[in-house]
Amino acid sequence: MNEVSLSRHAYSLSPHLELAVRAARAAGQVVREGYGALSAIEQKDVGDLVSQVDLDADLAATGVLRAESDLPILSEELHCTTEASSAMWIVDPLDGSSGFLMQAGTQFPAVMVAMREQHETVLGLNQAKAGLFYSVEAGDLSAQD
Repeated sequence: MNEVSLSRHAYSLSPHLELAVRAARAAGQVVREGYGALSAIEQKDVGDLVSQVDLDADLAATGVLRAESDLPILSEELHCTTEASSAMWIVDPLDGSSGFLMQAGTQFPAVMVAMREQHETVLGLNQAKAGLFYSVEAGDLSAQD
C-alpha cells in the first residue's frame, strides 16, 4: 500500500490514527538514518540505554503530534508529561534501543504510538521493518507494508 493509500485508509478509521502514522513515520525516518552511526549513549537505568537517535526520533514524533493536537504527550525519552491524563498521546520513539545500539539487526527497533481517551487506549500502532501494525478502538489488527 503506498503512502497516499495508507494515509486515506488510516484517516477513514480515525483522523487520530492518520496523525499517529505520520508521527511514527517521522520517528522511523530518524531511526533508519541513525542505524549504524556513532551516537552519544547514556544509561537511564541498569540495562536501559538511550542514544541521541532515541532523543531525535522522539522530537520528530512529538513534533508532528504537537503541530496538530493539543493533547498532552507521555514520551519515554523526553518525558513531556509527568502524569497520566484521561486523554493523551503515548510515544516510544525507539523500542529496542539496546538491540539497535548493538546493531543486532534492522528488524528489531520499532516506533510505537498510542492514544488514550477517557482513560482507555483507543488506538495503537507499531512501525517496524516488518511493516506497520495498528488497531483502533478494540478493532481488528491491521498490517501494512
